[in-house]
Amino acid sequence: MAGLKRQGASGFFGCLSVIVIIAGIVATFICSSANAAYALSSLGAIVGLEIAAVLLALCALIVNGRSDRRATFGILPTLCSVIVLMLTIGRLINERILLISGLFSYNSQNTAGWQVFYITVAAVVLLLASVLCQIIGAFLAPHKSTKAAPAQQAGA
Repeated sequence: MAGLKRQGASGFFGCLSVIVIIAGIVATFICSSANAAYALSSLGAIVGLEIAAVLLALCALIVNGRSDRRATFGILPTLCSVIVLMLTIGRLINERILLISGLFSYNSQNTAGWQVFYITVAAVVLLLASVLCQIIGAFLAPHKSTKAAPAQQAGA
């Protein structure tokens, strides 16, 4: 736990990413259960991928918290989590592509379809925000700076 307390901005973005992924999981469940006619056929696989992304993001937090310097081992779980999330977004869009094309062409009066579409967009946006948080966190310092600020010189 001491390693997690001394994490800097990278740890903040990692924790934020985990929270946003969990919100994306909830949005995915709502997206599938909003209307029985538009249930996701591969909900288990999509949620399984999202849970794997959460575990990989937590693994990246733990590895960055334990190492004293920026190592490749802290970036690898982040990279894998981003890949899994992008795969999940692709599967989610693939499940809804026929609904989307129908809503924007011949079936625009389908209010239940629009509701499912809006929830799907919310789930995709949450997962993309999580990817963005992980990418930003990967470029930041993994630990808080412990160096003291240099003393200001007199007469400068």
